[in-house]
Amino acid sequence: MNNIKETFLKMLSPYMSDNLLEYQNNEKKYEFSFNMRNYNDSLHVIFQYNKTGKIGINDVHSFQIFLNEINIEASKSKLNYTTILDTNALFFSKKLLPYLHSYEWALRKLIYLLSPTYFDNWTEESIPNEMISAIKRKQKQVIGKYDLNNLLQWIDLYDFEEYLFGENYLSVVVGNEKNIVRYKEINREELLNLFREPDNLSISKPYSLWSEVFRKYMYIDLEEIQKDMELIREGRNIVSHNKEIQLPLYQQLIKNLKKYVKQLDAAFQKILIGEIADEELSDMSDDFEGYVNNRINNSEILSASLKGIQEAVGAQQSWMANAGLSDTMKTSLKGIQEAVGAQQSWMANAGLSDTMKTSLKGIQEAVGAQQSWMANAGLSDAMKTSLKGIQETRENNV
Repeated sequence: MNNIKETFLKMLSPYMSDNLLEYQNNEKKYEFSFNMRNYNDSLHVIFQYNKTGKIGINDVHSFQIFLNEINIEASKSKLNYTTILDTNALFFSKKLLPYLHSYEWALRKLIYLLSPTYFDNWTEESIPNEMISAIKRKQKQVIGKYDLNNLLQWIDLYDFEEYLFGENYLSVVVGNEKNIVRYKEINREELLNLFREPDNLSISKPYSLWSEVFRKYMYIDLEEIQKDMELIREGRNIVSHNKEIQLPLYQQLIKNLKKYVKQLDAAFQKILIGEIADEELSDMSDDFEGYVNNRINNSEILSASLKGIQEAVGAQQSWMANAGLSDTMKTSLKGIQEAVGAQQSWMANAGLSDTMKTSLKGIQEAVGAQQSWMANAGLSDAMKTSLKGIQETRENNV
């Protein structure tokens, strides 16, 4: 033990000034104190930085650099070391938490607002069965029941990314009927039912909800937002698990979080055309339904207005009723295998006609042109009228 202590003190000697350690960084001198205690066969050392007034980010960063130098010197002196407590990480975590809070609530709110306009029953039709099962298990363990109203609070950031960016959907139009299919989960019988009228059938390429719904309100490149959200998720995990945070990571996380909270605020203004986006995100209730209730005092008004949006969207898509299939599409159905992935095996015994079996290749390319209307992000007059109705209804009931 004495040898360890002597080696450690010798290692600190270049920094010693009386009973303190002096360290200079960026033309500023810092004084750190330390305390040593014997613990079994180890030496327990506590480093502290005390300052009159507020400790800033640069101060913490300089302290981190100093401690890193001490660890390097310890390694050179053949001393094994382990960090037991890092309050520098706590400093950065406390600064990140409000932004992470706003960001996660903002993602939930975006989904609460937009998904019901695209799906009749958005929870059942857009959230994968595997995710629902995992949520049910968590809720049963924690609260003892399955609570559909607070569903998104049980989804982590990785699941949010998969929800937004996973190309899990096909748009299938048979005659006047349009179905949105999560093709990775569809079974053989359900898929066969979609092909009962092949002469009046069109199928889209696999798409994500981001490309179909959400990107209209946030003008960010797909590759950029996926990369940024992955970094935020990694940072969130570091904070939640109390791991070390260095200044460069902290700065990048703050930059990304501020950017996306601002982007989401702008999206809310486009969607609601009201004052909800101006409220502090930290003042939100436990779920978005409660948040709206606190400000509108009548959830049925919101439900009716959202239903109007759905009807407006349906009217905007009425062109699909008479789309049919072109001659090119009728002879290019071979590629459905690529669209349904792992579900290919059923085709061998599915009883399809010879024409269907030999024409499955070009479906995605052939129907791709029919999706061009989705590229225009603007709202139709019908949609704008429905959205305006929300604002007018809110003003009459606040």
